[in-house]
Amino acid sequence: MSLIDQVKKTVEEQDEAKKGNSEYRELSAFYAKMKELGLVQKQEYSIPPLDTTGRRVRELMCQTNC
Repeated sequence: MSLIDQVKKTVEEQDEAKKGNSEYRELSAFYAKMKELGLVQKQEYSIPPLDTTGRRVRELMCQTNC
């Protein structure tokens, strides 16, 4: 089983377990309502992705040490 399949299976199992939890259902409903009202926004970051940051650090290190 691939890592992706394992993660999907785990997420599905956790979702099933949470469906029986009344607190989780209430929180999900609250979140959906806030999203409908436009109060929930996707967080945007001004820093570059980690891959880009790592590549840039490596390039700078190579310029001085290579």
